[in-house]
Amino acid sequence: MVRALASHARGQGFKSPTAHNVSGSNNEELPLRELLEALLGAEGRRRLALRRLSNEDLFRHYDDELVLRLHAPKNLSGARKFLAKFKEYLGGYPPSPQLAKAFLVQYSNRKPL
Repeated sequence: MVRALASHARGQGFKSPTAHNVSGSNNEELPLRELLEALLGAEGRRRLALRRLSNEDLFRHYDDELVLRLHAPKNLSGARKFLAKFKEYLGGYPPSPQLAKAFLVQYSNRKPL
């Protein structure tokens, strides 16, 4: 600890390790991300993959899901417009449950269709 503080005082700063590996019992090195994916299961891997997408790719994925789920053209059009408003609301930030709730609260006083 003292050595780390001394190097920081000399202007070298703290260095973060670049490779995080876990050694297995058969001397295989397994990167931390792969270990995490192995432990998460299918749903966890899907969520982790979605977190790595850019907003453009993520909203394209959302649109594909809407096309598969909504068959009436009017419903699909309305959902796409609402999704576009949410994307604009995010302003480049990644979507989160908190941001989605903050966006939806704007529509809480409207009558259901």
